[in-house]
Amino acid sequence: MKITRSSKTTLKFATRKKRELLERIMKEYCRVVNLFIDLFWGKNFTRQMLLAPIIATPDGWLSSRMRQCAAREALGMIESAEKSAQERGVEPVKPTHTGKKMILSAQVVKIEHGRNSFDLWLVLSSIGEKIKLC
Repeated sequence: MKITRSSKTTLKFATRKKRELLERIMKEYCRVVNLFIDLFWGKNFTRQMLLAPIIATPDGWLSSRMRQCAAREALGMIESAEKSAQERGVEPVKPTHTGKKMILSAQVVKIEHGRNSFDLWLVLSSIGEKIKLC
């Protein structure tokens, strides 16, 4: 059974430095997702085919875990575009990631009890370049 948990957070209390770092991470993540979309588009890729040689394909500084998330998101976007086009009876249009969200796994994201006045902390780790973002 697949359990999907999601969380929406606010950057209202994040420092400028953390916002800039998150923007840098999201920009690279977006670039990698779009590279995976280009790689997978028009081919019959499945999640089971996302092995190390495929994950390592795009150049960049993201960790393997982040690349796995990016590859899964790319496949999900392609599957959604194809399903939507099939339902409407039209040709599918290749999707493009806009960099406004990331779908990350528990390998990268943790929710921890508060360390100060905040009740909870969202912690991103295993990002790449030894970055850890709280």
